Order: sequence, then structure tokens, then C-alpha cells
Amino acid sequence: MKKKKYITIAVMSLLLLVVVAVNWKFSLFNNLFSSEDPAPQPSSPVGGSTVESNYFEEARYTRDKSREEAIALLNSVASDEAVEEGIRENAYKEIVAYAKITEGEASLESVLKAKGFSDCIVYLTSDTATVVVAAESLNDQQSAQIFDAVLSHTGFVSGAVKIVSYP
Repeated sequence: MKKKKYITIAVMSLLLLVVVAVNWKFSLFNNLFSSEDPAPQPSSPVGGSTVESNYFEEARYTRDKSREEAIALLNSVASDEAVEEGIRENAYKEIVAYAKITEGEASLESVLKAKGFSDCIVYLTSDTATVVVAAESLNDQQSAQIFDAVLSHTGFVSGAVKIVSYP
């Protein structure tokens, strides 16, 4: 019986990760290949274009919404008295891990904005980081700044960091 519960929790966790990943991927691709008019929009008050601001706002919303759904599922497992204590403890640990990841993403986004990037979004996992930066392209110095910030905040190796420029 224990084995069945562990398998159920493992499958639920895996499905949850797949949903978050698919949601993020489709959100990114929908924005990149949208059928809307690609003409530049007027500048927003903070210096970025409206299209740029909308992409990053929508990406943050999608990331946060997916994470909220994942945490809600984990909370339901963690608070279910019918679930074994070990499984509930694992759910709590995953909730704490999500909190740390969320804090790390927000911290990195703030640091990168302080370094002069107009906008960015950071996606962290336990061992990888993807940074999407508002820029037509990045020079070597800008890439180095991003790598330095990510590596110093996460402790990852450089091969675990992916940088994407989004015009």
C-alpha cells in the first residue's frame, strides 16, 4: 500500500512539473510567433516598448500562475490527513523549494535590472537557470554580467545557465 501511495505522489509531482514546463514553453512560443501585428509599439514610460513590457508581464503572470497551481496541489497533499506523514513531509519540502526558487528568481531579476537591463525574467530549477533579457542582442560584456549574477546567486556551473535575448 505504501508503494502505491509513493508512486501516486511521484506521478502527480511529475505531471505537475510537465504542466509547468509545457505552460511556460507554449507561453514563450505564443509570444514569439503570435499572429498580431509585429510593428513596434510606442514606448512605455519606463523606457521599454509596450510589446516588450507585455511579453515580460505575461511571462511573469504565466510563471506565477503555474507555480500557484503547483503549490495548491502540494498544499492539498500536505494537509490531507489520509496521506501518510512521509508523503506530507515531502509535499511541505517541495513547497519550501518553490519558495526558495521564487525568491531566487525575484532576487536575480532585481540584480539584473540594477545592472542596467531594462527588463528580464528568470526561470530557476534545482540545477538550471534560464534568463530572458529585453535586448535585441547581447555583447560579451552583458552576457558576462548575466552569467556572473546567476552563478554568484545560485552556485550553478556556467553550463547550467541559458541566456535568451528577447527584442
